[in-house]
Amino acid sequence: MVTGQPIFGIDARPAGALIAVLQRSPVFGGTVKSFDATVALKVSGVVEVVEVKASGSRMLHQSSVAVIATNTWSAIKGRSLLQVEWNTTAEQSDSTERIRQECSKLTKEKGALQLRNEGDVEAVFASASKTLEALYEVPFLYHATMEPQNYFADVREDSAFLCGSTQVPGGLVGLAARLTGLPAEKITVEQNRNGGGFGRRLAADFSAEAIVLSQQLKKPIQVVWTREDDIHHDFYRPAGMYRFKAALDENNALVAWHLNAATTSRYLFRGAEDSPHKTEVFPDGFPAGFVPNFKMEYSPVKTHIPTGAWRAPGHNATCFIDQSFIDEIAHAAEKDPVKFRLELLGDEDKMMPYDDHGGPTYSTKRLRNVIEAAAEWGAWWAPPTRFTYRGFAAHFMFGAYVAQVVEIGLDEKKWPIVKQVYVVVDCGIVVNKSGALAQLEGGIIDGLGTALYGGVKIREGKTVQDNFDTYPLLRYQEAPNISVKFIKSTERPEGLGEMSLPLVAAALCNAIYKGTGQRIRKLPLRDNTTFS
Repeated sequence: MVTGQPIFGIDARPAGALIAVLQRSPVFGGTVKSFDATVALKVSGVVEVVEVKASGSRMLHQSSVAVIATNTWSAIKGRSLLQVEWNTTAEQSDSTERIRQECSKLTKEKGALQLRNEGDVEAVFASASKTLEALYEVPFLYHATMEPQNYFADVREDSAFLCGSTQVPGGLVGLAARLTGLPAEKITVEQNRNGGGFGRRLAADFSAEAIVLSQQLKKPIQVVWTREDDIHHDFYRPAGMYRFKAALDENNALVAWHLNAATTSRYLFRGAEDSPHKTEVFPDGFPAGFVPNFKMEYSPVKTHIPTGAWRAPGHNATCFIDQSFIDEIAHAAEKDPVKFRLELLGDEDKMMPYDDHGGPTYSTKRLRNVIEAAAEWGAWWAPPTRFTYRGFAAHFMFGAYVAQVVEIGLDEKKWPIVKQVYVVVDCGIVVNKSGALAQLEGGIIDGLGTALYGGVKIREGKTVQDNFDTYPLLRYQEAPNISVKFIKSTERPEGLGEMSLPLVAAALCNAIYKGTGQRIRKLPLRDNTTFS
């Protein structure tokens, strides 16, 4: 990989293949009304321009116009000269502001789904010694893979050859069979290295474009997306709001917890049979089961804005909100945040029910162990030093237990300078330590950059951001030192590609509170009024 020898999807272009660059509706869900390719066809290298009909599935190819050329530049140049009129509806002209308003409204009402209701939270809130409330918010997120989407297809009368960057090579055989009518045994899929996936390449819309175009034109075609295509036509991490309320008794023990959430459910968007709350909120996640009065509600928000799996699906939001609010409660109870978490877990070793990835149970002992080890490893108990602040977070997901201490300084505008991240992980047997370290370090960098800068805004049904100047990533000089410790274990090994990412936003924001006294409840930080 260092020498550039591996073949990525964008490199997998057999000799003689034509390049297709597609003009898609700038408004989500729009369809081609008419187009004029007269000028585009005059560009040297452009072979033809054709319309691509929508598949009928929100998860596959949409209505577009494809410019076919002998090289990528000619295809991009030809597309820039297309004249396309689009059919759109008022309903498709959605916006993040409309969604925010609906989420705010829904989280003040009874949730569409009552996911968990133990004890009597209303009665406890009415008589509690102390209550606190908070509203958290997360934005749509772009996957930001370094390699934009692309795929190659050579569909013939009696066979098809496919190759490119995908996270679902097995699923592409069935997809190609449905699109082309060919039997599965006549379809060959070659897998290349992916220049980043993070859930984006679980979708096969770009692959379907190549398959359909190759069959339509009877030529080998590689579909290539530009960076602007990639950010404008992503399946974004769902946006949402999470309204919390908690109660403490006269001994400052947590006795009631209520979460009412509303998000743009990705399951609702794709029309899945699964409940729309799946991957949006997790009824069995900590501290559920440890608070005598516990209630969780959820309402999905309908939109034309595409949503999909994004690295550590669901947990990338729920870990931030849960671990941040637990920190708030700890400070309200005048307790150390780490000791407060341990107090909630208790001393008894339990296997807690967990109906999600990594279930059907999780171990309180293993979660407690990573919390204690991270506090020790991250010098949590050391006397505070001037101009250095620490935040803490711990979480279970996908079978692994992770705890983090984030250490920051603040610049003159109180913007956080992340100096050090300490990570303790129990992922069972560590099979490949260097690979495990790379996954954890990469997840922290991804999670940190997203917490600071990530966020997609939609206006009049269109994505506002269009490249890395408006969707910045973490820069080299901003990267912290990362120290990782693995808990020795004989338990079965678990994956690590997603485990470290969700915690860093919570630990970072908890550290900011230590340094400024201000709570960060809305991401990304660059859009937060605290720093404006």
